[in-house]
Amino acid sequence: MEKMAAMLAERLYEEGSFPTVSYEAFKYVIEFALEMAAGILASAIIAVGFNMRWETAAFLLIFWVLRSYAGGIHLDKFSHCFIFSAFVIAGTMALVKYSYVPLWFSHLLFIGGVSAFMLTDPESDRNREVDEAEDAYFRKKLRQSFFAIAVFYLLCAFMQSRKYTFLIAITISVVYVLMILGKVKNAKNN
Repeated sequence: MEKMAAMLAERLYEEGSFPTVSYEAFKYVIEFALEMAAGILASAIIAVGFNMRWETAAFLLIFWVLRSYAGGIHLDKFSHCFIFSAFVIAGTMALVKYSYVPLWFSHLLFIGGVSAFMLTDPESDRNREVDEAEDAYFRKKLRQSFFAIAVFYLLCAFMQSRKYTFLIAITISVVYVLMILGKVKNAKNN
């Protein structure tokens, strides 16, 4: 991805399309845009492949919000991250689509997942250390996010939607596991 971004950035930069931006900054923006586009395209393919467009959208929304404030594992290469992310999304969609999970189990999983998050500090990364003020801000945003997710969860539970209650509960569990994996990786690297 980096080579493709460099090639594209070089070509566009030589044309003088963006004279006020440094080449390195321009290349970074191109690389970031290509990586985001690849992730969105892969998610769309998975959603269509499983015929679970709304479920994938709900998963990604909850996942991105929680992951933004809770942190988690960061892999060293885009290709590793891309493949891992695709497996996580596809695995979650397969689990939700092909398993029968009673509401009571989703309730336990949801309560357990939210409780585990509340008892665990968000994880920072070596690429972006978090100070005390940022940590407090992230904790506050995480609590607010869980409140909104809980409202959505309760609405789904009230409507007896086993699929969506399980999707929400398993998404919280997935993000929690990724946060713990990030803690383990960071502890190993320190």
